Amino acid sequence: MADLTDVMAEDSRRTDLYQRMDADKSLLILDEYEMKDSDDNTVDDVINVTMNTPATFLAHVQSALVSASAQVSVTGNGMDDDKTHPIELFLDAFYLVADARLRLAKRPQLKPYSIQQLLGRGRAGTRITCRMKDGVFIPDVLPCDTRYLLYDTDEDGLVWTAYKTTRSITEIKARYPNLLESIPKPASNVTSLQVVDLWDRTTNKVFVGGLKPGLKSSAQQVFEEPNTWGYVPFVIEMVELGLMFNDDDSIKHIGESLLFLSRMLYEEDNRLASIMQTLNMLSVNPAKTYNTGDGKMAKLPEHDVSAPGVTTPLGTDESVNLVPSGDVKQAGIMMTNKISTGIQIGTQSKADYGTTDFPMPAVAIIELAEASGEVFLPRLAALARLYEGQSAMIIDQVQKLRVGTREVTEISMGTKGHKQSWSVAALKGDYDILYEYTVKSPQTDLARRSVADIAKGFLDEDTIDRDILKLANPTEVKRKRSMERARLQSPELDLYMIGEDILAQAELEKDEKKKKALERRATIIAHALNMTIEGLQRGDVPPRQQREEPVRNKVGQAMKNTPGTKANSNMKSQRGKIEPREGA
Repeated sequence: MADLTDVMAEDSRRTDLYQRMDADKSLLILDEYEMKDSDDNTVDDVINVTMNTPATFLAHVQSALVSASAQVSVTGNGMDDDKTHPIELFLDAFYLVADARLRLAKRPQLKPYSIQQLLGRGRAGTRITCRMKDGVFIPDVLPCDTRYLLYDTDEDGLVWTAYKTTRSITEIKARYPNLLESIPKPASNVTSLQVVDLWDRTTNKVFVGGLKPGLKSSAQQVFEEPNTWGYVPFVIEMVELGLMFNDDDSIKHIGESLLFLSRMLYEEDNRLASIMQTLNMLSVNPAKTYNTGDGKMAKLPEHDVSAPGVTTPLGTDESVNLVPSGDVKQAGIMMTNKISTGIQIGTQSKADYGTTDFPMPAVAIIELAEASGEVFLPRLAALARLYEGQSAMIIDQVQKLRVGTREVTEISMGTKGHKQSWSVAALKGDYDILYEYTVKSPQTDLARRSVADIAKGFLDEDTIDRDILKLANPTEVKRKRSMERARLQSPELDLYMIGEDILAQAELEKDEKKKKALERRATIIAHALNMTIEGLQRGDVPPRQQREEPVRNKVGQAMKNTPGTKANSNMKSQRGKIEPREGA
Protein backbone atom coordinates (compact mmCIF):
# COMPACT_ATOMS: atom_id res chain seq x y z
CA MET A 1 0.00 0.00 0.00
CA ALA A 2 1.48 3.36 -1.06
CA ASP A 3 1.95 6.27 1.32
CA LEU A 4 3.42 9.77 1.32
CA THR A 5 6.94 8.41 1.73
CA ASP A 6 6.71 6.82 -1.71
CA VAL A 7 5.37 10.03 -3.18
CA MET A 8 8.16 12.18 -1.71
CA ALA A 9 10.86 9.74 -2.85
CA GLU A 10 9.54 9.80 -6.42
CA ASP A 11 9.27 13.59 -6.24
CA SER A 12 12.98 13.83 -5.34
CA ARG A 13 13.96 11.45 -8.15
CA ARG A 14 12.34 13.74 -10.73
CA THR A 15 14.40 16.87 -9.98
CA ASP A 16 16.18 16.83 -13.36
CA LEU A 17 12.90 16.28 -15.21
CA TYR A 18 11.29 19.18 -13.35
CA GLN A 19 14.17 21.48 -14.32
CA ARG A 20 13.68 20.57 -17.98
CA MET A 21 9.94 21.11 -17.80
CA ASP A 22 10.34 24.46 -16.04
CA ALA A 23 12.92 25.63 -18.60
CA ASP A 24 10.57 24.69 -21.44
CA LYS A 25 7.69 26.51 -19.76
CA SER A 26 9.85 29.64 -19.51
CA LEU A 27 10.42 29.54 -23.27
CA LEU A 28 6.78 28.82 -24.10
CA ILE A 29 5.36 31.66 -22.00
CA LEU A 30 8.05 34.02 -23.39
CA ASP A 31 9.72 34.93 -20.13
CA GLU A 32 11.71 38.09 -20.80
CA TYR A 33 15.25 37.38 -21.98
CA GLU A 34 18.14 38.93 -20.05
CA MET A 35 21.62 38.80 -21.56
CA LYS A 36 24.35 37.39 -19.32
CA ASP A 37 28.08 36.97 -19.73
CA SER A 38 30.12 33.77 -19.42
CA ASP A 39 30.16 34.17 -15.61
CA ASP A 40 26.36 34.34 -15.54
CA ASN A 41 26.40 38.05 -14.66
CA THR A 42 23.81 40.37 -16.19
CA VAL A 43 25.20 42.49 -19.03
CA ASP A 44 24.27 46.17 -18.53
CA ASP A 45 23.28 48.73 -21.17
CA VAL A 46 21.83 46.12 -23.52
CA ILE A 47 18.40 46.23 -25.12
CA ASN A 48 17.13 42.73 -24.37
CA VAL A 49 14.86 41.21 -27.04
CA THR A 50 12.66 38.13 -26.51
CA MET A 51 11.77 36.41 -29.77
CA ASN A 52 8.33 34.80 -30.06
CA THR A 53 9.60 31.72 -31.96
CA PRO A 54 8.94 28.95 -29.39
CA ALA A 55 5.47 30.22 -28.44
CA THR A 56 4.53 30.57 -32.12
CA PHE A 57 5.72 27.04 -32.79
CA LEU A 58 3.60 25.69 -29.94
CA ALA A 59 0.53 27.65 -31.05
CA HIS A 60 0.76 26.42 -34.65
CA VAL A 61 1.29 22.77 -33.73
CA GLN A 62 -1.36 22.81 -31.00
CA SER A 63 -3.92 24.36 -33.37
CA ALA A 64 -3.15 21.70 -35.98
CA LEU A 65 -3.41 18.80 -33.51
CA VAL A 66 -6.59 20.06 -31.84
CA SER A 67 -8.26 20.06 -35.27
CA ALA A 68 -6.96 16.54 -36.03
CA SER A 69 -9.71 14.05 -36.89
CA ALA A 70 -9.97 10.78 -34.96
CA GLN A 71 -10.71 7.52 -36.73
CA VAL A 72 -12.07 5.05 -34.17
CA SER A 73 -12.21 1.35 -34.93
CA VAL A 74 -13.47 -1.45 -32.70
CA THR A 75 -12.04 -4.81 -33.71
CA GLY A 76 -12.49 -8.33 -32.36
CA ASN A 77 -13.62 -11.82 -33.26
CA GLY A 78 -17.26 -11.85 -34.28
CA MET A 79 -17.54 -8.06 -34.04
CA ASP A 80 -19.36 -6.81 -37.14
CA ASP A 81 -20.56 -3.26 -37.83
CA ASP A 82 -23.85 -3.84 -36.02
CA LYS A 83 -21.94 -4.59 -32.80
CA THR A 84 -19.05 -2.12 -33.12
CA HIS A 85 -21.02 0.93 -34.24
CA PRO A 86 -22.99 1.31 -30.95
CA ILE A 87 -19.69 1.18 -29.02
CA GLU A 88 -18.21 3.92 -31.20
CA LEU A 89 -21.33 6.06 -30.74
CA PHE A 90 -21.24 5.51 -26.98
CA LEU A 91 -17.64 6.69 -26.73
CA ASP A 92 -18.37 9.77 -28.85
CA ALA A 93 -21.29 10.65 -26.58
CA PHE A 94 -19.25 9.97 -23.43
CA TYR A 95 -16.45 12.36 -24.37
CA LEU A 96 -18.97 15.08 -25.27
CA VAL A 97 -20.58 14.80 -21.84
CA ALA A 98 -17.22 14.61 -20.06
CA ASP A 99 -16.13 17.82 -21.80
CA ALA A 100 -19.41 19.47 -20.83
CA ARG A 101 -18.69 18.66 -17.14
CA LEU A 102 -15.19 20.13 -17.47
CA ARG A 103 -16.62 23.32 -18.99
CA LEU A 104 -19.05 23.67 -16.09
CA ALA A 105 -16.09 23.47 -13.70
CA LYS A 106 -14.25 26.09 -15.83
CA ARG A 107 -11.54 23.59 -16.68
CA PRO A 108 -9.94 23.03 -20.10
CA GLN A 109 -11.53 20.32 -22.23
CA LEU A 110 -9.90 16.92 -22.44
CA LYS A 111 -8.45 16.87 -25.96
CA PRO A 112 -6.81 20.35 -26.10
CA TYR A 113 -5.46 19.94 -22.57
CA SER A 114 -3.98 16.52 -23.33
CA ILE A 115 -2.44 17.81 -26.56
CA GLN A 116 -0.78 20.74 -24.79
CA GLN A 117 0.57 18.34 -22.17
CA LEU A 118 2.09 16.12 -24.85
CA LEU A 119 3.63 19.15 -26.55
CA GLY A 120 4.86 21.06 -23.52
CA ARG A 121 5.51 18.30 -20.98
CA GLY A 122 6.14 15.32 -23.28
CA ARG A 123 3.48 13.21 -21.52
CA ALA A 124 -0.22 13.33 -20.63
CA GLY A 125 -2.35 11.76 -17.92
CA THR A 126 -6.03 11.38 -17.08
CA ARG A 127 -7.95 10.21 -14.02
CA ILE A 128 -11.18 8.32 -14.79
CA THR A 129 -13.70 7.63 -12.04
CA CYS A 130 -17.11 6.83 -13.57
CA ARG A 131 -19.80 6.28 -10.95
CA MET A 132 -23.49 6.45 -10.10
CA LYS A 133 -24.66 9.21 -7.75
CA ASP A 134 -28.27 9.31 -6.61
CA GLY A 135 -29.16 7.09 -9.56
CA VAL A 136 -27.45 9.42 -12.07
CA PHE A 137 -24.43 8.42 -14.15
CA ILE A 138 -21.37 10.65 -13.56
CA PRO A 139 -18.76 10.50 -16.39
CA ASP A 140 -15.90 11.87 -14.28
CA VAL A 141 -12.75 12.45 -16.35
CA LEU A 142 -9.98 14.72 -15.03
CA PRO A 143 -7.02 15.66 -17.27
CA CYS A 144 -3.89 16.08 -15.14
CA ASP A 145 -0.80 18.30 -15.42
CA THR A 146 1.97 15.70 -15.56
CA ARG A 147 4.43 18.12 -13.94
CA TYR A 148 2.56 17.25 -10.74
CA LEU A 149 1.53 13.66 -11.52
CA LEU A 150 3.74 11.05 -9.82
CA TYR A 151 3.50 7.29 -10.22
CA ASP A 152 5.26 3.96 -9.97
CA THR A 153 4.78 0.89 -12.15
CA ASP A 154 5.43 -2.84 -12.32
CA GLU A 155 4.82 -5.46 -15.00
CA ASP A 156 1.05 -5.17 -14.45
CA GLY A 157 0.89 -1.41 -14.94
CA LEU A 158 0.49 1.39 -12.40
CA VAL A 159 1.19 0.44 -8.78
CA TRP A 160 0.18 3.85 -7.44
CA THR A 161 -0.43 7.37 -8.74
CA ALA A 162 -0.49 10.65 -6.84
CA TYR A 163 -1.76 13.95 -8.26
CA LYS A 164 -0.55 17.08 -6.49
CA THR A 165 -2.67 20.21 -6.82
CA THR A 166 -2.88 23.53 -5.03
CA ARG A 167 -6.43 24.47 -4.06
CA SER A 168 -8.01 27.28 -2.10
CA ILE A 169 -8.99 26.50 1.49
CA THR A 170 -12.60 27.30 0.56
CA GLU A 171 -12.54 24.73 -2.23
CA ILE A 172 -10.95 22.10 0.01
CA LYS A 173 -13.50 22.67 2.80
CA ALA A 174 -16.36 22.33 0.29
CA ARG A 175 -15.03 18.90 -0.71
CA TYR A 176 -13.89 17.84 2.79
CA PRO A 177 -16.13 19.59 5.37
CA ASN A 178 -14.21 18.23 8.38
CA LEU A 179 -10.89 19.55 7.11
CA LEU A 180 -10.00 21.73 10.10
CA GLU A 181 -10.56 18.79 12.45
CA SER A 182 -7.83 16.83 10.62
CA ILE A 183 -5.10 19.46 10.14
CA PRO A 184 -3.72 22.37 12.17
CA LYS A 185 -5.60 25.59 11.52
CA PRO A 186 -3.80 27.52 8.74
CA ALA A 187 -2.46 31.00 9.45
CA SER A 188 -4.71 33.90 8.49
CA ASN A 189 -2.52 34.82 5.51
CA VAL A 190 -2.66 31.27 4.06
CA THR A 191 -5.34 31.05 1.38
CA SER A 192 -4.40 27.78 -0.35
CA LEU A 193 -2.93 24.40 0.51
CA GLN A 194 -1.42 21.50 -1.38
CA VAL A 195 -3.69 18.49 -1.92
CA VAL A 196 -2.33 15.03 -2.79
CA ASP A 197 -4.83 12.58 -4.30
CA LEU A 198 -3.12 9.18 -3.84
CA TRP A 199 -4.47 6.02 -5.46
CA ASP A 200 -3.14 2.48 -5.33
CA ARG A 201 -4.82 -0.80 -6.30
CA THR A 202 -6.77 -1.10 -3.06
CA THR A 203 -7.33 2.39 -1.62
CA ASN A 204 -7.77 6.08 -2.36
CA LYS A 205 -6.32 8.53 0.15
CA VAL A 206 -6.25 12.32 0.19
CA PHE A 207 -3.67 14.39 2.06
CA VAL A 208 -3.73 18.14 2.68
CA GLY A 209 -0.73 20.24 3.69
CA GLY A 210 2.94 20.72 2.80
CA LEU A 211 4.97 18.20 0.83
CA LYS A 212 8.58 19.11 0.13
CA PRO A 213 11.33 16.73 -1.04
CA GLY A 214 13.93 16.01 1.62
CA LEU A 215 11.80 17.42 4.44
CA LYS A 216 9.35 15.85 6.82
CA SER A 217 5.88 16.19 5.39
CA SER A 218 3.32 18.29 7.27
CA ALA A 219 0.48 16.88 5.19
CA GLN A 220 -2.42 15.26 7.03
CA GLN A 221 -4.77 12.58 5.73
CA VAL A 222 -8.33 13.88 5.39
CA PHE A 223 -10.01 11.13 3.35
CA GLU A 224 -9.79 7.39 2.65
CA GLU A 225 -12.00 4.87 0.86
CA PRO A 226 -11.54 1.49 -0.83
CA ASN A 227 -10.64 1.35 -4.52
CA THR A 228 -13.31 -1.03 -5.83
CA TRP A 229 -11.94 -1.23 -9.39
CA GLY A 230 -8.84 -3.20 -8.43
CA TYR A 231 -6.55 -1.02 -10.53
CA VAL A 232 -5.23 2.53 -10.40
CA PRO A 233 -7.81 4.62 -12.36
CA PHE A 234 -5.30 6.71 -14.29
CA VAL A 235 -4.14 6.54 -17.90
CA ILE A 236 -0.66 7.98 -18.55
CA GLU A 237 1.10 8.11 -21.90
CA MET A 238 4.48 9.49 -22.95
CA VAL A 239 5.75 10.83 -26.27
CA GLU A 240 8.23 8.24 -27.47
CA LEU A 241 10.96 10.73 -28.37
CA GLY A 242 14.30 11.36 -26.70
CA LEU A 243 17.12 9.12 -25.59
CA MET A 244 15.84 5.82 -24.23
CA PHE A 245 19.09 5.01 -22.45
CA ASN A 246 19.36 3.70 -18.92
CA ASP A 247 21.76 6.30 -17.50
CA ASP A 248 21.26 7.94 -14.13
CA ASP A 249 19.90 11.09 -15.77
CA SER A 250 17.71 9.30 -18.33
CA ILE A 251 14.48 10.58 -16.78
CA LYS A 252 15.02 14.06 -18.21
CA HIS A 253 15.82 12.82 -21.72
CA ILE A 254 12.82 10.56 -22.37
CA GLY A 255 9.32 11.75 -23.16
CA GLU A 256 10.65 14.92 -24.75
CA SER A 257 8.66 18.08 -25.36
CA LEU A 258 8.09 19.90 -28.62
CA LEU A 259 11.19 22.06 -28.08
CA PHE A 260 13.84 19.42 -27.50
CA LEU A 261 15.60 19.74 -30.87
CA SER A 262 15.93 23.53 -30.63
CA ARG A 263 15.85 24.13 -26.89
CA MET A 264 19.42 25.50 -26.69
CA LEU A 265 19.10 27.68 -29.81
CA TYR A 266 16.33 29.94 -28.58
CA GLU A 267 18.59 31.70 -26.06
CA GLU A 268 21.21 32.28 -28.77
CA ASP A 269 18.51 33.63 -31.07
CA ASN A 270 17.48 36.08 -28.33
CA ARG A 271 21.13 37.01 -27.74
CA LEU A 272 21.76 37.87 -31.41
CA ALA A 273 18.49 39.80 -31.63
CA SER A 274 19.47 41.78 -28.51
CA ILE A 275 22.94 42.56 -29.91
CA MET A 276 21.47 43.77 -33.21
CA GLN A 277 18.84 45.92 -31.52
CA THR A 278 21.46 47.44 -29.20
CA LEU A 279 23.62 48.31 -32.23
CA ASN A 280 20.61 49.82 -33.95
CA MET A 281 20.03 52.02 -30.90
CA LEU A 282 23.68 53.12 -30.91
CA SER A 283 23.28 54.28 -34.51
CA VAL A 284 20.44 56.57 -33.35
CA ASN A 285 22.00 57.75 -30.10
CA PRO A 286 25.77 57.04 -30.24
CA ALA A 287 28.30 57.75 -27.51
CA LYS A 288 30.26 61.01 -27.98
CA THR A 289 33.39 62.80 -26.69
CA TYR A 290 33.63 66.58 -26.11
CA ASN A 291 37.15 67.78 -26.73
CA THR A 292 38.14 71.14 -25.16
CA GLY A 293 41.13 72.76 -23.56
CA ASP A 294 39.54 72.34 -20.11
CA GLY A 295 39.82 68.56 -20.44
CA LYS A 296 37.86 66.61 -17.88
CA MET A 297 36.93 69.82 -16.04
CA ALA A 298 35.02 71.18 -19.05
CA LYS A 299 31.33 71.97 -18.75
CA LEU A 300 29.27 69.87 -21.14
CA PRO A 301 26.93 71.59 -23.60
CA GLU A 302 23.42 72.14 -22.27
CA HIS A 303 21.88 70.12 -25.09
CA ASP A 304 22.82 67.21 -27.32
CA VAL A 305 24.96 68.70 -30.05
CA SER A 306 24.23 65.73 -32.36
CA ALA A 307 20.45 66.06 -32.21
CA PRO A 308 18.74 66.57 -35.61
CA GLY A 309 18.61 70.25 -36.71
CA VAL A 310 20.63 71.56 -33.73
CA THR A 311 23.31 74.23 -34.30
CA THR A 312 25.90 74.50 -31.54
CA PRO A 313 28.70 77.11 -31.44
CA LEU A 314 32.13 75.69 -30.58
CA GLY A 315 35.48 77.33 -29.89
CA THR A 316 38.48 76.81 -32.14
CA ASP A 317 39.90 74.34 -29.66
CA GLU A 318 36.60 72.49 -29.16
CA SER A 319 35.09 69.54 -31.03
CA VAL A 320 32.47 66.83 -30.60
CA ASN A 321 33.41 63.36 -31.86
CA LEU A 322 31.34 60.17 -32.09
CA VAL A 323 32.75 57.13 -30.31
CA PRO A 324 33.05 54.36 -32.90
CA SER A 325 30.65 51.45 -32.23
CA GLY A 326 30.69 47.96 -33.56
CA ASP A 327 28.57 46.68 -36.38
CA VAL A 328 27.18 43.25 -37.18
CA LYS A 329 30.16 41.54 -38.77
CA GLN A 330 30.02 38.86 -41.41
CA ALA A 331 30.36 36.23 -38.69
CA GLY A 332 27.26 37.65 -36.97
CA ILE A 333 25.23 37.53 -40.18
CA MET A 334 26.34 33.95 -40.84
CA MET A 335 25.53 32.95 -37.26
CA THR A 336 22.06 34.50 -37.55
CA ASN A 337 21.34 32.41 -40.64
CA LYS A 338 22.78 29.32 -39.01
CA ILE A 339 20.65 29.66 -35.87
CA SER A 340 17.52 30.38 -37.93
CA THR A 341 18.17 27.31 -40.09
CA GLY A 342 18.83 25.17 -37.01
CA ILE A 343 15.54 26.24 -35.41
CA GLN A 344 13.60 25.52 -38.62
CA ILE A 345 15.18 22.08 -38.93
CA GLY A 346 14.19 21.27 -35.35
CA THR A 347 10.69 22.74 -35.61
CA GLN A 348 8.82 23.72 -38.78
CA SER A 349 9.84 25.49 -41.96
CA LYS A 350 8.12 28.44 -43.63
CA ALA A 351 6.31 26.07 -45.96
CA ASP A 352 4.85 24.17 -42.99
CA TYR A 353 3.11 27.36 -41.88
CA GLY A 354 1.35 27.52 -45.26
CA THR A 355 3.23 30.52 -46.62
CA THR A 356 4.48 29.10 -49.93
CA ASP A 357 4.25 31.59 -52.81
CA PHE A 358 3.60 29.12 -55.62
CA PRO A 359 0.97 26.45 -56.40
CA MET A 360 1.80 22.77 -55.92
CA PRO A 361 0.28 19.55 -57.32
CA ALA A 362 -1.75 17.21 -55.13
CA VAL A 363 1.08 14.71 -54.61
CA ALA A 364 3.47 17.50 -53.55
CA ILE A 365 0.94 18.82 -51.01
CA ILE A 366 0.51 15.34 -49.51
CA GLU A 367 4.30 14.87 -49.39
CA LEU A 368 4.66 18.22 -47.61
CA ALA A 369 1.96 17.24 -45.13
CA GLU A 370 3.71 13.93 -44.48
CA ALA A 371 7.05 15.73 -44.00
CA SER A 372 5.55 18.03 -41.37
CA GLY A 373 4.11 14.86 -39.86
CA GLU A 374 7.56 14.23 -38.39
CA VAL A 375 6.56 16.87 -35.85
CA PHE A 376 2.95 15.71 -35.51
CA LEU A 377 3.09 11.93 -35.68
CA PRO A 378 4.86 11.06 -32.38
CA ARG A 379 2.44 13.31 -30.49
CA LEU A 380 -0.59 12.01 -32.39
CA ALA A 381 0.53 8.44 -31.68
CA ALA A 382 0.75 9.24 -27.95
CA LEU A 383 -2.67 10.93 -28.08
CA ALA A 384 -4.12 7.85 -29.78
CA ARG A 385 -2.67 5.54 -27.10
CA LEU A 386 -4.05 7.85 -24.40
CA TYR A 387 -7.57 7.69 -25.86
CA GLU A 388 -7.34 3.94 -26.38
CA GLY A 389 -6.45 3.46 -22.71
CA GLN A 390 -9.13 5.92 -21.58
CA SER A 391 -11.83 4.29 -23.71
CA ALA A 392 -10.99 0.78 -22.47
CA MET A 393 -11.08 2.00 -18.85
CA ILE A 394 -14.35 3.89 -19.38
CA ILE A 395 -16.11 0.83 -20.79
CA ASP A 396 -14.71 -1.39 -18.01
CA GLN A 397 -15.96 0.99 -15.31
CA VAL A 398 -19.40 1.33 -16.93
CA GLN A 399 -19.77 -2.46 -16.97
CA LYS A 400 -18.91 -2.55 -13.25
CA LEU A 401 -21.45 0.11 -12.21
CA ARG A 402 -23.64 -0.79 -9.24
CA VAL A 403 -26.49 0.86 -7.37
CA GLY A 404 -26.22 -0.83 -4.01
CA THR A 405 -25.92 -4.49 -4.91
CA ARG A 406 -27.89 -4.15 -8.15
CA GLU A 407 -25.99 -4.22 -11.43
CA VAL A 408 -26.70 -1.25 -13.69
CA THR A 409 -28.05 -2.42 -17.08
CA GLU A 410 -28.75 0.96 -18.68
CA ILE A 411 -27.40 4.48 -18.26
CA SER A 412 -28.77 7.82 -19.43
CA MET A 413 -26.20 10.18 -20.89
CA GLY A 414 -26.02 13.15 -23.22
CA THR A 415 -25.73 16.92 -23.34
CA LYS A 416 -28.72 19.13 -22.55
CA GLY A 417 -31.59 18.38 -24.90
CA HIS A 418 -29.81 15.34 -26.34
CA LYS A 419 -29.97 12.76 -23.56
CA GLN A 420 -30.42 9.15 -24.56
CA SER A 421 -30.22 5.74 -22.95
CA TRP A 422 -27.35 3.34 -23.51
CA SER A 423 -27.47 -0.40 -22.92
CA VAL A 424 -24.54 -1.67 -20.85
CA ALA A 425 -24.95 -5.10 -22.46
CA ALA A 426 -24.14 -3.57 -25.87
CA LEU A 427 -20.67 -2.70 -24.55
CA LYS A 428 -19.80 -6.25 -23.58
CA GLY A 429 -17.47 -8.35 -25.70
CA ASP A 430 -13.84 -9.21 -26.33
CA TYR A 431 -12.52 -6.42 -28.53
CA ASP A 432 -9.86 -3.74 -28.96
CA ILE A 433 -10.47 -0.02 -29.40
CA LEU A 434 -8.05 1.68 -31.76
CA TYR A 435 -7.64 5.40 -32.47
CA GLU A 436 -5.86 6.99 -35.39
CA TYR A 437 -5.51 10.76 -35.62
CA THR A 438 -5.00 12.64 -38.86
CA VAL A 439 -4.19 16.33 -39.16
CA LYS A 440 -6.70 17.93 -41.49
CA SER A 441 -6.29 20.95 -43.75
CA PRO A 442 -8.37 22.11 -46.75
CA GLN A 443 -5.36 21.88 -49.08
CA THR A 444 -4.45 18.35 -47.97
CA ASP A 445 -8.11 17.23 -48.12
CA LEU A 446 -8.45 18.45 -51.71
CA ALA A 447 -5.18 16.74 -52.62
CA ARG A 448 -6.35 13.46 -51.07
CA ARG A 449 -9.63 13.65 -52.98
CA SER A 450 -7.71 14.06 -56.24
CA VAL A 451 -5.65 10.98 -55.45
CA ALA A 452 -8.81 9.11 -54.38
CA ASP A 453 -10.46 9.81 -57.74
CA ILE A 454 -7.50 8.22 -59.51
CA ALA A 455 -7.46 5.27 -57.09
CA LYS A 456 -11.11 4.34 -57.78
CA GLY A 457 -10.01 2.25 -60.72
CA PHE A 458 -7.66 0.19 -58.56
CA LEU A 459 -8.94 0.09 -54.96
CA ASP A 460 -12.22 -0.64 -53.20
CA GLU A 461 -14.17 2.16 -51.50
CA ASP A 462 -13.38 1.07 -47.95
CA THR A 463 -9.61 1.11 -48.57
CA ILE A 464 -9.88 4.56 -50.19
CA ASP A 465 -11.95 5.89 -47.28
CA ARG A 466 -9.58 4.60 -44.62
CA ASP A 467 -6.11 4.80 -46.17
CA ILE A 468 -6.29 7.67 -48.67
CA LEU A 469 -9.08 9.99 -47.53
CA LYS A 470 -8.39 9.19 -43.84
CA LEU A 471 -12.08 9.64 -42.98
CA ALA A 472 -12.82 9.97 -39.29
CA ASN A 473 -15.74 7.50 -39.38
CA PRO A 474 -15.59 5.37 -42.56
CA THR A 475 -18.30 2.99 -41.30
CA GLU A 476 -20.81 5.83 -40.94
CA VAL A 477 -19.83 7.22 -44.35
CA LYS A 478 -20.37 3.77 -45.86
CA ARG A 479 -23.86 3.60 -44.31
CA LYS A 480 -24.80 7.05 -45.63
CA ARG A 481 -23.41 6.32 -49.09
CA SER A 482 -25.38 3.06 -49.29
CA MET A 483 -28.58 4.82 -48.24
CA GLU A 484 -28.10 7.56 -50.85
CA ARG A 485 -27.64 4.95 -53.56
CA ALA A 486 -30.76 3.11 -52.42
CA ARG A 487 -32.79 6.33 -52.52
CA LEU A 488 -31.59 7.05 -56.05
CA GLN A 489 -32.53 3.55 -57.19
CA SER A 490 -35.93 3.54 -55.47
CA PRO A 491 -38.10 6.71 -55.73
CA GLU A 492 -40.56 5.09 -53.31
CA LEU A 493 -37.85 4.73 -50.66
CA ASP A 494 -36.84 8.36 -51.18
CA LEU A 495 -40.46 9.52 -50.76
CA TYR A 496 -40.93 7.28 -47.73
CA MET A 497 -37.86 8.68 -45.94
CA ILE A 498 -38.88 12.26 -46.78
CA GLY A 499 -42.26 11.51 -45.21
CA GLU A 500 -40.59 10.11 -42.10
CA ASP A 501 -38.48 13.26 -41.79
CA ILE A 502 -41.53 15.51 -42.10
CA LEU A 503 -43.42 13.50 -39.46
CA ALA A 504 -40.41 13.75 -37.12
CA GLN A 505 -40.40 17.54 -37.59
CA ALA A 506 -44.15 17.66 -36.93
CA GLU A 507 -43.73 15.72 -33.69
CA LEU A 508 -41.20 18.27 -32.40
CA GLU A 509 -43.12 21.33 -33.61
CA LYS A 510 -44.81 23.31 -30.81
CA ASP A 511 -46.76 25.70 -33.04
CA GLU A 512 -50.06 23.99 -33.85
CA LYS A 513 -50.49 25.78 -37.19
CA LYS A 514 -47.03 24.76 -38.42
CA LYS A 515 -47.57 21.24 -37.12
CA LYS A 516 -50.80 20.86 -39.17
CA ALA A 517 -49.00 22.12 -42.27
CA LEU A 518 -46.27 19.50 -41.84
CA GLU A 519 -48.84 16.76 -41.34
CA ARG A 520 -50.62 17.80 -44.58
CA ARG A 521 -47.36 17.48 -46.50
CA ALA A 522 -46.77 14.04 -44.99
CA THR A 523 -50.31 13.05 -46.02
CA ILE A 524 -49.62 14.05 -49.64
CA ILE A 525 -46.49 11.88 -49.62
CA ALA A 526 -48.47 8.99 -48.09
CA HIS A 527 -51.05 9.24 -50.89
CA ALA A 528 -48.28 9.22 -53.49
CA LEU A 529 -47.17 5.92 -51.97
CA ASN A 530 -50.76 4.54 -51.97
CA MET A 531 -50.73 4.64 -48.15
CA THR A 532 -52.66 6.35 -45.41
CA ILE A 533 -50.99 8.83 -43.11
CA GLU A 534 -51.62 6.41 -40.23
CA GLY A 535 -49.73 3.69 -42.10
CA LEU A 536 -46.81 6.02 -42.64
CA GLN A 537 -46.82 6.93 -38.94
CA ARG A 538 -46.86 3.25 -37.97
CA GLY A 539 -43.97 2.50 -40.32
CA ASP A 540 -45.94 0.20 -42.62
CA VAL A 541 -44.35 -0.95 -45.88
CA PRO A 542 -46.06 0.75 -48.85
CA PRO A 543 -47.82 -1.57 -51.37
CA ARG A 544 -45.84 -2.59 -54.41
CA GLN A 545 -46.73 -0.29 -57.27
CA GLN A 546 -47.23 -1.34 -60.91
CA ARG A 547 -44.42 0.27 -62.80
CA GLU A 548 -45.04 1.89 -66.16
CA GLU A 549 -43.09 0.80 -69.19
CA PRO A 550 -39.75 2.63 -69.26
CA VAL A 551 -39.79 5.82 -71.30
CA ARG A 552 -37.02 4.61 -73.60
CA ASN A 553 -39.23 1.68 -74.71
CA LYS A 554 -42.11 4.05 -75.50
CA VAL A 555 -39.86 6.27 -77.55
CA GLY A 556 -38.66 3.29 -79.60
CA GLN A 557 -42.22 2.23 -80.38
CA ALA A 558 -43.15 5.78 -81.33
CA MET A 559 -40.23 5.94 -83.77
CA LYS A 560 -41.40 2.73 -85.48
CA ASN A 561 -44.84 4.25 -86.03
CA THR A 562 -43.46 7.49 -87.50
CA PRO A 563 -43.17 7.46 -91.33
CA GLY A 564 -39.83 8.52 -92.74
CA THR A 565 -37.77 7.28 -89.80
CA LYS A 566 -35.17 4.58 -90.12
CA ALA A 567 -37.00 2.49 -87.51
CA ASN A 568 -40.21 2.73 -89.56
CA SER A 569 -38.43 1.71 -92.80
CA ASN A 570 -36.79 -1.26 -91.08
CA MET A 571 -40.11 -2.41 -89.72
CA LYS A 572 -41.75 -2.24 -93.15
CA SER A 573 -38.85 -4.05 -94.81
CA GLN A 574 -39.19 -6.85 -92.32
CA ARG A 575 -42.88 -7.17 -93.16
CA GLY A 576 -42.14 -7.14 -96.93
CA LYS A 577 -44.29 -4.10 -97.56
CA ILE A 578 -43.49 -1.07 -99.66
CA GLU A 579 -45.07 2.29 -98.96
CA PRO A 580 -46.52 3.80 -102.21
CA ARG A 581 -45.01 7.14 -103.10
CA GLU A 582 -47.15 10.19 -103.77
CA GLY A 583 -47.67 11.01 -107.44
CA ALA A 584 -46.61 7.52 -108.57
